[in-house]
This record gives sequence, C-alpha cells and structure tokens, in this order.
Amino acid sequence: MLQYHRIGGQQVPHGTDIIFRLQVIDSGIVGVEICEDLWVPLSPHEFQALAGATALITLSASNEILSQADWRRVIISSESGRCIAACYYISSGIGEPSNDVVYSGHALLAENGVILQESERLTPDSQLAISDINIQQLAHDRRVLTSFRDMAAQVKAYRVIETEVSDPHPERLERMIDPHPFVPMEPARRVERCRKIFSMQVAALAQKLVGAKRSQPVLGVSAELPRRYRTSASSSGEIQPFRVFD
Repeated sequence: MLQYHRIGGQQVPHGTDIIFRLQVIDSGIVGVEICEDLWVPLSPHEFQALAGATALITLSASNEILSQADWRRVIISSESGRCIAACYYISSGIGEPSNDVVYSGHALLAENGVILQESERLTPDSQLAISDINIQQLAHDRRVLTSFRDMAAQVKAYRVIETEVSDPHPERLERMIDPHPFVPMEPARRVERCRKIFSMQVAALAQKLVGAKRSQPVLGVSAELPRRYRTSASSSGEIQPFRVFD
C-alpha cells in the first residue's frame, strides 16, 4: 500500500490507518472519515475510536431527503455514545447542488450521546457551530469502561500523525452546563423520569419480597427526622423501638 503522496513539494501521509494527535491538547486525537463511511456496519470511526481518537469527524456529501436529518441526529448521538467520543458531522452546503440532488449544509456536534450543537439547514447564510468538548472526561470514561478497553486491545495499529492547530484563548464556555442533570427541565420529560424512578423502586421491592419468601413482610417507611431527634439518638447510642401495624 502506498503510504505517502507528494503534494506541493511535501510528503503527505495517505491511507486508511491514520489518526492525528493535536500537540497542544492532552488526549486530543482526531479521526476522519468520508461520507458513506458513517452509514456502514463497522465504520472507520469505530476503529479510530478504539485506536485512541476522541474526536471523530465525518465529512459528508449526503443529499437532503425527507427524514434524513432525523436519522443523522440519531446516528451521530448514538455513535458518540458508543465510541465515548465527540462526533462531528459536516455536510455539503446549499450552494453545492447538482441538477438531481440538494444539500442542506447540516452540521452536528455530539459528545458521549448528547447533541451539543446543530446548524440550521437549507440556509444560504454562513454558519459556525461551536461547542466546548470535555476531552478529559471522555478519556476517563474510556479508562474505567472495561468493555471498551477489551475491544481497544484487539484493534489494528494506526499511524499517529503529530499536528498543530490554532487554539485561541477562550473568553467564555461554549456549552450549557445543566445544574440539574438528573431532573429534566421539560415538564413532560420530568414526569416521565419520576414515573420511571417510581416503577424501578416498585419492581426492585417486589423482587426482594419474592426472594424473602415471607408471608407477612414488614415494611419500614421513613422520612428525615428533625435535627434534635437525630442528635438525641446519636448521642444516646440506643436503638429506639418501632411500633408495628398490621
């Protein structure tokens, strides 16, 4: 396989076994794939992620059809979660159509299963979608997830190309940090989340009762005691009796 091409008087690496290390960013390793690579089983970006790439970029000329944007959102968010990575999808713009197809200029940025930024589609205006990525968190999650480490040990070797990028000093954080990540802001999702938590607790309790094999189980329902009762109980060291109701 030819591994280098001579372009503009320079030796340029060439091949499907290349990832790029950003010298100024710890764990900043970039993998790049082209268009249809995203849609096939065993996509190149999956192997790039196992080889260490934390930023996976897809340069695409995917034409615009009904429901295509929805499918892009699903696949980009899910692949960023499966690969524990930041996934970037950039499509050809509206100014690049042919007589047969139309491109929308759709751009998506997702991190570990969550879409952080999305461009407006089918607009003639120039757009720039920017978001901060927590690369250190991605690297940490990969270290602690044993299944990811096991798969990474089986991947083929990649050539790592050292490269530099302009990294301007940030003036503000370019992403929203949810102060209540486990409590959805939308009322409908919040109700669904609470109902799911309740159902999980009920299912777990039911399974424990089945395993206990007791005909008359005793349930203890507690709430937070006032501070004076907590202090009194801890200072005396005595176990207070409970009343049992049939």
